Order: sequence, then C-alpha cells, then structure tokens
Amino acid sequence: MRMLIAMLLMAAVLSGCATTTAQTSNAGPQPVLSKGEDFHVYENHGRLFVVGSQESLEKFKASGHLPYTRTLTGAGPKGETVVFEVDKKNPEETDRLQKEFAHIPFMVDSNAQDFFVYKKGERFYVIGNQKTNETFMASGHLPYTKTILGAGPLGETVVFEVDKKNPKVTDRLVQTYKN
Repeated sequence: MRMLIAMLLMAAVLSGCATTTAQTSNAGPQPVLSKGEDFHVYENHGRLFVVGSQESLEKFKASGHLPYTRTLTGAGPKGETVVFEVDKKNPEETDRLQKEFAHIPFMVDSNAQDFFVYKKGERFYVIGNQKTNETFMASGHLPYTKTILGAGPLGETVVFEVDKKNPKVTDRLVQTYKN
C-alpha cells in the first residue's frame, strides 16, 4: 500500500512539473517585421518590441529585454502593448521609430479569396482583391475608397476599397466587415 501511495505521489509531482515547464516555456523574441538595418519589430510575451539599431537588436534577441523603453498600451494592430527602444544618446530615435511604426500596415484578418483587413495607424483598411492588396502593400494607399468614421471595434475609421468597374465590391466588403 505504501508503495502504491508513493508511486501516485511521484506521478503527481512529475506530471505537475511537466505541466509547469510547458506553461512557462518561452521561445524568446519572434521576428514580425524588419525594414533595413534600423527598424525591427519583434513579438515577445504578447507585446511588440520596436528596435532601431542592429546592436540593440542582438542584445534584445539574447535577453528579450531593452534597457530603456517607451511603452504604449494598446498601440499594436491587435491592441497589443508596443515597446519602443529609447536610445539615451539619440532621443529623437524613439520618435522616428514611433512614426515609422504608425505607417506600417499590419494584416489583422484575411480570407485571401474575399478580403484583406489591415490596421495602419488608427485606421482599418478593407481590401477586396489581390491586385489592390499588392498596390496597398507597396504604397500604403488605396486609389478609390469609401470611408466610414467610427465603424471600427473601438471607434476607429474604416476605409473600404472602391472598385470603379465593380461597385458591388464595396457593398460586399462592408457586409463582410460588419459580420
């Protein structure tokens, strides 16, 4: 009987350790976006980290930590907290990183056959075809749009693609977005 109790206790302890390890394991910072040598976005523990130098990036990838930061809660494309590197020797660098981050379209939803939804700054963009999507990704702009103020989940502006040759596309996009 003692042997059975000891085995059950040992099994409970071992299974508890395995569960705890699996829950607390971290793959470390994961790349989201890089633009050249001086702009990198990484995800770590549900936050987005924006890093502006190769030297800082290497340190961040090794530790998952930036020594000096500016943190904006809810500023990510899906409401994530965004942490910007602060360079004590170059205070304007953080402003540059924030401005550049605000102009990047991040995909937040997609059904590659029917629609693409991006968040860029404080606006959502809803696109209905691949060619327009490619144009938007290259330029950050849509040539023809229908804009609805306050239609986003937190009152953001939503910009819908308008296809002059097929006006029903916009109606379909608006209905798809509402659902």
